[in-house]
Amino acid sequence: LKPVAGQLMERVTAVLQKQEQDPAFLDSLIAGLQGSPSDRETSLQMLMNLGPGTVPRILKHLEAPKPNEQPNVLVQALAQMGAPILPVLYGGLESTNEATRNAAIQAIGLIGSKMSIPYLLDPAFDPNQPSGIRSAARTALARIMGVPTDRGDGVSPFGAAQELKKLAKDALANRIVWPTLEGKTDLWTWN
Repeated sequence: LKPVAGQLMERVTAVLQKQEQDPAFLDSLIAGLQGSPSDRETSLQMLMNLGPGTVPRILKHLEAPKPNEQPNVLVQALAQMGAPILPVLYGGLESTNEATRNAAIQAIGLIGSKMSIPYLLDPAFDPNQPSGIRSAARTALARIMGVPTDRGDGVSPFGAAQELKKLAKDALANRIVWPTLEGKTDLWTWN
């Protein structure tokens, strides 16, 4: 029975990998996110089951949303996919498209992992970044760090420098647990 189960699992994995790479299939799931509550739930669950490889397609939709697509719904879906997609969102921060970067930043902020702080510091405080990106990154940082934003931008450059110093010390002392899958750390880039 075990060899048969292994063969079945290999076939199911192959089908899922094929679907993960099929733009038309992913587009249909992304369209489902705009549908009824049950359609949204089904589409979100399928995207989550397919895994992080679906995120670039969602970000592509956020680059140039179709008339019936609500960007906030897609960002919320990314956030609901949770921490497993963070490496892909970090890669999305490298995009030259401001809408893609903004969506990635918003989703990172909604996921709320403190491991995301170093990835948001440059977009938040680099004066060469567009003001919309700086604002979104500061809002995301404030959400993650629990800093109120009702008066001003929330996180100050001084607070960011202190956080970066703390992260550097923790990294040097080997107190940071890097996200891994099967002992490997994912690194995504955007091209």
